[in-house]
Amino acid sequence: SSSPITSFPQLTKLMRRMDDFVLHRLAPKVPRLVKLVERSDCMVSRYEEGARFQRHIDNPNQDGRRLTTVLYLNSTGEPWREEDGGALRIFPKDSSEAPMDYLPQGGRLALFYADIVPHEVRPSERKRMALTYWWFDRGEREHMLADIESTGVNSINDKDEQKAQEFIAFMLNAKTKCEELLPRAEKLSKRALATVAAVVGAETGDQALEGLGRLKSEDLDRLRGSM
Repeated sequence: SSSPITSFPQLTKLMRRMDDFVLHRLAPKVPRLVKLVERSDCMVSRYEEGARFQRHIDNPNQDGRRLTTVLYLNSTGEPWREEDGGALRIFPKDSSEAPMDYLPQGGRLALFYADIVPHEVRPSERKRMALTYWWFDRGEREHMLADIESTGVNSINDKDEQKAQEFIAFMLNAKTKCEELLPRAEKLSKRALATVAAVVGAETGDQALEGLGRLKSEDLDRLRGSM
């Protein structure tokens, strides 16, 4: 039987083109990327209407990710308009400068540093799909793998990252009810829950669960407004 990836020949072709572009064409020309060595598996995200993702940095803990690439898979038959929302908002290093918004037009490729660029996804009025890869720096990756070997603890797991993002998008969706949050959060892994805790301002996963259990509609509205 064939592997899952070979069941999607166009995706396989795309991944190979991405590998060639990033590793052989882009990285040698950009000082911060010259030590890129490999990438993560692809993460396919599908967000419903009303979903958003708050301001964050993909890799604040030196887990090896140096570059984020996002390819938007939204239909090219119906152009994405500003009123549709869902823009990728990039925050400049100089806080006095205005953030920059990029609409998720089908086929658009966004690239930014995973370890230093704050960004968010604005609320969307349409379903939005994206394909995300993270590219690893050799030195930081080797340091992380050494830590894993010595401690047996992996600081990054693509599945955990995806589940955390899915939960946050679910929480920020205006159609989601308070009572739906805790049962879903309790199914998250400890690492995914730790990511959620950091986003909502809790010190630990257990504290995040406790807070979600006491959450009321007005609290959830305030939380969404602050994010």
